[in-house]
Amino acid sequence: MAKMPEQHQFSLRCNEIFTAGPTCENVEMGWGSADREPGAASPMRWRKTMFTEKERAYLSSQRLARLATVSPSGQPDADVVGFELDGDDILIGSYRNLAGSRKYKNVAAGSDRVSLIVDSLASVDPMDPVAVKIHGTASIEHRDGRFGPAEYIVVRPQTVWSWGVEEPAFVEGAFQPHKRTRT
Repeated sequence: MAKMPEQHQFSLRCNEIFTAGPTCENVEMGWGSADREPGAASPMRWRKTMFTEKERAYLSSQRLARLATVSPSGQPDADVVGFELDGDDILIGSYRNLAGSRKYKNVAAGSDRVSLIVDSLASVDPMDPVAVKIHGTASIEHRDGRFGPAEYIVVRPQTVWSWGVEEPAFVEGAFQPHKRTRT
């Protein structure tokens, strides 16, 4: 592994030396080569990922989410969807006619602002909710995801809230969500 200058040392795992472009991930911080800013040639310009390791583990353990889109006329619509993580992107596909769905039509029509929530209850007595909520933008893209090479709705998080993932959702009776915004 190439030695980086002392002021830039991180806990890196690298697949190649930095001459041809790094393929590294910061194991401690949750950064990866997939998270480099577009055109970034060095790890000094990487951006932090939107999800913590615990949030990624929780999202990977869940099968369903609720996706809210908005029609061109302004009507909100929420659907239960299957999803998968691809870096920080959330891929939403379908075995059947995704292009015929209202969510697809809303995004394809240019209504790109979406909200997505993945949630569960660890316990009902006492109430112990667990969730990751995302506000972001969506686009229709050709990807190779769970349903093979196909068109997917791709959600890019701008703001992420989570509760019950890193620590309990309620602390001394007060709701304690964690919030991060992409800068």
